[in-house]
Amino acid sequence: MSLMLTYQQKVRAQKERAKAGQPEPEKPDTLKVAPSGLIGNQQLGALLDKALEQDLKSLKGINSRERKADVKRTLVDKYAGYVERLRASSVKHELLGWYLVWLFDTGELDSAVTYALWCIEAGVALPERFNRTVEIFVADAILEWADAEYDAGRSVQPYFATVFNHADGVCCQPWDLPDEVTAKFYRQQGLNLARAEKFTAAVDVLEEALSLGAKVKTALADCRKRATRDVS
Repeated sequence: MSLMLTYQQKVRAQKERAKAGQPEPEKPDTLKVAPSGLIGNQQLGALLDKALEQDLKSLKGINSRERKADVKRTLVDKYAGYVERLRASSVKHELLGWYLVWLFDTGELDSAVTYALWCIEAGVALPERFNRTVEIFVADAILEWADAEYDAGRSVQPYFATVFNHADGVCCQPWDLPDEVTAKFYRQQGLNLARAEKFTAAVDVLEEALSLGAKVKTALADCRKRATRDVS
């Protein structure tokens, strides 16, 4: 059968379905055809390369941030099972980094923070275009979110505390972050303590933030006064 005839039949079938009000048949998910095992993982990797390339191209063509967020939510659902398969098989793939980005972009912080800690432990890297470590990406994302939540008068916990404890080394080896990022963490932690009326602790943290270049002089002075008042 010629390509032209095949195309004509396809168009004719589409018109007949449209006329009858029938939906287009779903395209098979080619990712699901890859078997398990070493060869299966290699096949899955190749299929993921192709699927990811197409989805990233589609995302790039969307200008609306809201629309992009909606598409990223569908991608999180689409690839969740494949991410779990890669994790279970200890297979590294670019999808793992993109999945982390999408979780933060869509505000899925509960999953994002948990998954981010696994990525750091497993040595997963972000896609090359980000030119940042996972630690710095996560720190920046949480700080941006925490600033907005704090300004709106909402709690930044438990997500801020979880990331802060890892970044500061409270529970593990401290993350290697630029000083300006660490300063922002101490600033936010100091503000959190001050809001909770733990002024003495806030002073210690804000002094650390100040030493790293954070603009906290006003907040620090206020906490010092309140801490002195509490002691007296």
